[in-house]
Amino acid sequence: MNKNSFTITVICFLFSLCTTSSLLAQEKLKQQITLEKRWWNQHHFGWRLARSLGKPFAIVDGISGRARVGGTNVGAQDLTDSFEKQTGIKSELINGVLLLHRPNQSKRLLLEKELLKEGLVGQEAAWNLGWLKDARAIPALAKTIAGKDISKALAAAQALKRLEGEEDFNLQRWILAFTIEPKKKLKNDLFQRPLTACFPKCLSIDEINGLSISSWIPLREAAARLCPTLGESGLELAKTLSKDPSFWVRQAAQRSLRAWKKPTKGFEVYAPKLSMPDMALNFNLFMKVGDRVAERGSGELLAAFGSDEDLKKFIDLAFNHKNIHLKLRAWAAITANSGGPLALEAFKTYSNTQIRGFRNMAAGSYGLCMLLDGETLTKALTPRLKKPVWSLSAELLLARYGGPSAINPLKGNIHWKWFSYDYPKIERGYVAAVAIGYVGGLKSIDILSPLLKLDDLSTAISAVRGLGETGLGKAVQPLVEGLKNTNRIIRNRSVLALGKIGGDDSIKAIKNLLKVEKEYLVLKAAVETLKELKADDGTFIGNLQLALNKNNAVYNPVNSLFKSNLEEKKWIKLGNAITVSSIGETRAAMDYFSGVWLRYGGCTPYYNNECVGFDVASGKSFIVRPPENLGLFYNESRAYQGCSRSMAFDAKSRNFWINHAVGGSGLPANGYIMPRKKACEYDFVMDRFKGFYEVSIERRGGEGPTWYVADHRRGQIYCEWMGPKTDVLNTHDGHLVKLPFSGAPKLSRNYNHDPVAYDPVTGYILRTVNKNKYKDQSLFGLWIFDPSKKKAWKSKAGLLPGVTPPGNTFVYDSLNKRMVLFLANGVWIYEREKDAWKQVSDLKLKRPPYAVNFDPQHNVFIGLFGRKLSAFRLKNVALKTKSFYGLKE
Repeated sequence: MNKNSFTITVICFLFSLCTTSSLLAQEKLKQQITLEKRWWNQHHFGWRLARSLGKPFAIVDGISGRARVGGTNVGAQDLTDSFEKQTGIKSELINGVLLLHRPNQSKRLLLEKELLKEGLVGQEAAWNLGWLKDARAIPALAKTIAGKDISKALAAAQALKRLEGEEDFNLQRWILAFTIEPKKKLKNDLFQRPLTACFPKCLSIDEINGLSISSWIPLREAAARLCPTLGESGLELAKTLSKDPSFWVRQAAQRSLRAWKKPTKGFEVYAPKLSMPDMALNFNLFMKVGDRVAERGSGELLAAFGSDEDLKKFIDLAFNHKNIHLKLRAWAAITANSGGPLALEAFKTYSNTQIRGFRNMAAGSYGLCMLLDGETLTKALTPRLKKPVWSLSAELLLARYGGPSAINPLKGNIHWKWFSYDYPKIERGYVAAVAIGYVGGLKSIDILSPLLKLDDLSTAISAVRGLGETGLGKAVQPLVEGLKNTNRIIRNRSVLALGKIGGDDSIKAIKNLLKVEKEYLVLKAAVETLKELKADDGTFIGNLQLALNKNNAVYNPVNSLFKSNLEEKKWIKLGNAITVSSIGETRAAMDYFSGVWLRYGGCTPYYNNECVGFDVASGKSFIVRPPENLGLFYNESRAYQGCSRSMAFDAKSRNFWINHAVGGSGLPANGYIMPRKKACEYDFVMDRFKGFYEVSIERRGGEGPTWYVADHRRGQIYCEWMGPKTDVLNTHDGHLVKLPFSGAPKLSRNYNHDPVAYDPVTGYILRTVNKNKYKDQSLFGLWIFDPSKKKAWKSKAGLLPGVTPPGNTFVYDSLNKRMVLFLANGVWIYEREKDAWKQVSDLKLKRPPYAVNFDPQHNVFIGLFGRKLSAFRLKNVALKTKSFYGLKE
């Protein structure tokens, strides 16, 4: 391009932007409104201001700030000016939507000019526009997305994604004090809009339609995000894209559909009747400790409404009170609600204070991320990244709110090892690498690509995921190389990352992989990914899909340790279990088809929601998800922190099913990752959590059941609350069904560890009842539940002597079709034909394994003994012996 033609292009482009800007002039906020004077975060302020104006609102993602504003019959413009003065966040009424963002016109116009250039300069400009947090960059980004330069279009699509954000419009993530804003009001609120609803007619419907059929997933996502710019004519396209084969496109489209949803009564003006909380009363209420928990809501009111003097007093209590639980509750309230210089200094100090055994610095670092963003946040948080905080992955928040300035600090954290309680040290690459990919840009690809070859599986798969997060074409080649990795987990995750980017090269590489790959874990991911990329264009893939859907779990060991003549009835040590926080009272299950053992959560001393895998084939453990209790990074719903949760793998749905846990406290925001009394499912093959399913209606308390068992034949999940009417969870739709069992006793006690198992041979649920929770001796023994005949009866087998493990160790051996129970005094099988127990090993142990699961691929039980993993084989079988789960072939 010569100089004159480039100048003409720039003039035409800037003229089009000026024309667009004239249509988007800021509407003045002339109304007088009433707003409580308190600390407001950006989401809460935007929502309440919008409701007071009777308008919807939208907000740029990744901006933080809290301001103390409010008053009776105050000018709305005065309130927004005050909020902007304290936080730098501007509120503008554009296209009938109240927009909150950080406008920077001079820098934006400079970057938009750079955006017109070819090559790396244009791509870099697009990336920087995404992190500028000026929403008025959207029209320029939209034009670039629809342009012919694919590399630049992908960078612009990713920039739009970072401006718009990914998480659902769930205000419960941001408005935490339900004593102030009723939970029901938040749950049903429809006031928030997609950001693109502010900018009509950025592109024509033909241009967006063209993007919607692209083989590049980020461009299809961008089409979904841009549908609201079309007004009413974009609704049908958004609906179409909400059914797109790609999970990522569907997720973006479902978010965009909010643009056309309105409250039943319209956008009514909300005028609250103000009554300021009594600070002295709430302080006294907070100090009343009952069951170690401060009076509900009092701390939030103190932190949100208190004067500087009140806040200073509350912070002093949080630092110095002798009762640790009061201190933690105080910090939870302050970090969730307070702002200003007092709070900022307190967060800086607290994030440097260590109290072993408690979630302390997590609250301080979280607080910093709620008050600061950009380079200011990076400067404040970087020295704190190497602090041993188990309940918060600060790297994730730094990526989301720090942006480009975070890349170098995150890079420096990849190989830093932290203490992880008193377990083996692990590198922080498991979280730093994916955080770098989230920030994105070309530099991140150069940092992440070499990490795929690391021996540290956690960091390697995090790097793979990070490459997918960049959404850039340059990331495809290192991911194609990942398909050749000897570790099946790396190959699987590389397929998924390619599926997040798409393009012809990704499709070609995945199709070539299908010709040589042998592992179900990789084949299944490849088939599903090609379908999502709309590349399922032949009978080969269809036939492979049918084959994979069959019950094809067989004994075919990859790990040479588990050869066909392995010594029977002996525990073999496999090495240390890894953890970011702690393992105590964790739960585990085995994906029978993928051959991956999965553990979720734990305590003693740290209640957490970490998800850790063990690949039996390679003998390596790896972090699937870090303990992330704040719900402000992943656009997914999963169970929060705690111990003794329910967890099972269901062979029919081929997913893990996990519920919330005993001891989950929701501090400061983690209860809103997934509401209490809910369950989620996890597809390991596709690496996706989803859920919000009811766990049971038997028990009304806040804590859930402590074990799950899956009926593979029917696709139903049972928990410990069984009886004449038993609630089961249907895995095909997530709904509860109440099943009758005549003759069944009422077993409704919580937190018991009675061994239980499903027998696919008979279709029965085998439930033991021990003495630890029930006083009626007539209940003690083995109970058999028959779902087909809706009957239950007591077995003649009785109870076995010995200590009952705190986790479930009653397991089905799908190759030998045996029901096996592991106790400290030996190993037992339940003989169906005799209705009796039979001891098959008198191997004595100091303590029984905590959890045991069976891997049919290697014909071994995987047992967790405290911090050690071990394997046990009951009986050798011939190669290619098929497992049996009662499923239809």
